[in-house]
Amino acid sequence: MKSANQNAFDDIASQFGPLPITRGKTSDLKADWLLSDFQSNTWTVARGADKSKTKSFYWDVPLYNGERLGEKKYADLLTLTKKIVFSCRSGALGTHSGSTETTRTKHQYSIYSSLLVLIRRLVMQGCEPDRTGFKTIDPEFLRELAKSALRGRPFSDGTYEAIKELLECAKANNCLHSFIHQGTGELDFGSIFRELGEPSSNGSFSVRLRAALNDYESCSMPKHIDQKYSAGREYPSTRSTRTEELLETPVSVSTLMGIFSSLRTLGILAENWQELNGLEWCRSFNVTELAYDLGFTPKNRTPTIPVDIALHYLDSAIFWVVEIGPELLELKKKYDKRLRHVMSKVTKKKDEAARTIQIDLPIELKEKLATRNIDIVRYNRYSSGTTHRKIREDMTLEDAVSCLIAAAFILVSTFSCKRISEVLALSEEAIRPSLDGGWELVFGLKKSSPSENLRKVGRPVPDIVEKACGLLVDLYPACIDLPESTSSKPIFLNDYAESLKSRAPRFASEHTMYHHLELYADVEQIPLNDRGERWYLRSHELRRFFAITYFWHDRFAGLSALSWLMGHSSTEETMRYVVEEIAGAELPEEEARLTASALTDTTNSFPIDGLEVLAEDAKEYFKVDDLRVINIDILESYLENRYQEGYRIVKHGYKHAKVVYLEEHND
Repeated sequence: MKSANQNAFDDIASQFGPLPITRGKTSDLKADWLLSDFQSNTWTVARGADKSKTKSFYWDVPLYNGERLGEKKYADLLTLTKKIVFSCRSGALGTHSGSTETTRTKHQYSIYSSLLVLIRRLVMQGCEPDRTGFKTIDPEFLRELAKSALRGRPFSDGTYEAIKELLECAKANNCLHSFIHQGTGELDFGSIFRELGEPSSNGSFSVRLRAALNDYESCSMPKHIDQKYSAGREYPSTRSTRTEELLETPVSVSTLMGIFSSLRTLGILAENWQELNGLEWCRSFNVTELAYDLGFTPKNRTPTIPVDIALHYLDSAIFWVVEIGPELLELKKKYDKRLRHVMSKVTKKKDEAARTIQIDLPIELKEKLATRNIDIVRYNRYSSGTTHRKIREDMTLEDAVSCLIAAAFILVSTFSCKRISEVLALSEEAIRPSLDGGWELVFGLKKSSPSENLRKVGRPVPDIVEKACGLLVDLYPACIDLPESTSSKPIFLNDYAESLKSRAPRFASEHTMYHHLELYADVEQIPLNDRGERWYLRSHELRRFFAITYFWHDRFAGLSALSWLMGHSSTEETMRYVVEEIAGAELPEEEARLTASALTDTTNSFPIDGLEVLAEDAKEYFKVDDLRVINIDILESYLENRYQEGYRIVKHGYKHAKVVYLEEHND
């Protein structure tokens, strides 16, 4: 059912025909997600399925030519831009294009940000958007914009030039220190953007921007750049970029697609809006083709975690859940009760109360923790920024709980083969006995619109998953107000800390879970690679490891089942997921076993396009005319070595039960 505000908007639409707001009164434009007046310089937009959270859209932004978008000169352009952002999420556009451009705040914000980049670029190039709006945009304009964006968004819209000019002026006037963090020597981008008149939450800070401006800092950049969820992370990540290579490496295709995300909307609206006439071509503009033509970095695919690392994570996670979990649960319950007593009788401050608690570990738990080279020495976790090495050497009870949560997540995420958003949304009712015995987890389709009511389907999981889920539910602190419905009782709670003040349970965020996972990796001392980097888990890597391992062990026989487990709409999608761009060093044993089977298959029941190239190489190596005379173990060993020498699986498809396999040697 539509809201009253949405009905009000649709009433306006019916008076003026398709896409009426080019002529309607903007003061009448309302929607249930817009909590501000349309004319306001700051929109407060409701977000989330229940619209309980908000996000701000700032309109009076600097154009970096000394002017602002909120000035009278740009009034028509600003109104047009607001109409575009409004329409992409409201009914009239849906009537025209078949669906609203987006129902989500995140996508709407991306369109808003994209339009601001276009406006700033038009101003920079003297295109007078105050008179012509967006009509001067053409393919050549977009190509030049894309070239300037090779190092990132701040380099495409004048942000970098404006900051550099500001810092040069400050340096000449001996006041550069006002834009430097006194403690770290790093640039204070909050102060910089405030000086430029940019709303702080709208700043375009990035590590590439900082690297380009590092000469103004009194400190050096770290040797490796990577997104961290934990300030105390012990080693560089395997996905990190060396700082010295940062500015030489183009940003990803996805970044350019974000900058150009408003083009489709402009093209759709141009078919009816006079202010956008001539921009119909934008609807089908191929951003990906332009990105590859200019050398943008291809989209990052989920990397395939090495088998030994994946098994190390899984083996250690099982130990935490089976051996450590039950006793750690009892220990936390015991000392939570003691903490509440001290807080109610002596001091309400948790840190002060926790310092009075002496942890006395049961002998069995102490011995089990000793196998992980850890010992719990205090109750409450250390301050933010404490190194993981320090935590590992002097473990706290709360940090041990974080490791147990991470271990449970690793098991649930791997064996359910689901996305992180689906796993973190699990409630107690999701785990249930299966009719065929064992256990199953019940999922819906999280990628679909939240307005759709979809039938939930149970996926089979091993007993260890049920055990992990049960531990986490039992781990709830006493301060949590337990809801009557199990659907509101998260398996992964956002905060397991005890308190005198009661609170409702909240589902864990991705940020919180990645914090647990990074701590877990350092506590468990996941092996480093030969470059001294550690594989810090991201959830999709577990999903992909399950998919690849399942596929290579069962080959095509289990492909339909794997598609069902993963929630894919087709087996083609699953095939791309498990075999596209797999390097030879990844799962070489399974690849060798599969290939050896295909090379010696007389029935040709498993045809592989391009297999004859590899077959001829193998025949020449063994000096035989028929590979079936070669011992299968020897053949597999040969193939494994070939993969490790540099052969790659470069193009795959799932068409007519064939796989395009090993087309060329990787030089």
